Amino acid sequence: MISRVRSALCAVALILIVSSCAFAQFETSGRTRFGLRMVDYRPTSSALTALSGNWLCPALDWNLKFDDKDRPTQIVTLALFSQDLGAHKAKMLPITFTMIRHSSKGDEPKGWYKGLGLGIYKCEYDAADYQAGQWANSSGTKLGFSLLAGYDFNEVWFAEIGYLFAGSISNSVSGNVSFNGLSISAGTHVAF
Repeated sequence: MISRVRSALCAVALILIVSSCAFAQFETSGRTRFGLRMVDYRPTSSALTALSGNWLCPALDWNLKFDDKDRPTQIVTLALFSQDLGAHKAKMLPITFTMIRHSSKGDEPKGWYKGLGLGIYKCEYDAADYQAGQWANSSGTKLGFSLLAGYDFNEVWFAEIGYLFAGSISNSVSGNVSFNGLSISAGTHVAF
C-alpha cells in the first residue's frame, strides 16, 4: 500500500514538474509555481525513533504567492514519511500551508527567512500485538503547525530547519505515539 501511495505521489510530482513549463509562459519572470525539496524528519517519540531516527522523504512545494524579488511567501507542501520494521509501521502524510517572511534587504535574493505553517497531518501507527495475535492499528488526522527558519542561497536554492507540532495518536501496544519532530530540508524553489 505504501509503495502505491509513493508511486502515485511521484507520478503527481512528475506531472506537476513537467507542466510547470506550461505555467511559466504565463508568469512575468523566470519563477515557477512548483519546487522540490528533500526532507530529513527526526521524530521525538521513542516509538517512532525505534523505527528510525531519520526519515528521508522528497516533498513537493506549490508556490502560491511571491514577493517583489520573486521569492515565495506562501507555500503549500505535500510529503509522505513512512517507516516499516515488520512488527512496527508508521506513516505521516502532511499537507501544510506556510507563510514566509524574508529578512534580506535591498536587491539581493539571498538571505534569511522565517515561517509559520498550518497543516493537516494524517498519521498512522501499526504495532504487532503478540499476546492477542493481531495488529494494533491506530490512525488519526490531526491539525498541527510548524515553525521554521531558513536561508536562500540564491533565487533557486534554499535550506531550512523547522519543528513540526503534528500531535499524537494512541496505540494499544505502544501507548501514546507523538508525531512531533524536527525537520531539516534542502531544495529548490524552482522545479526544472
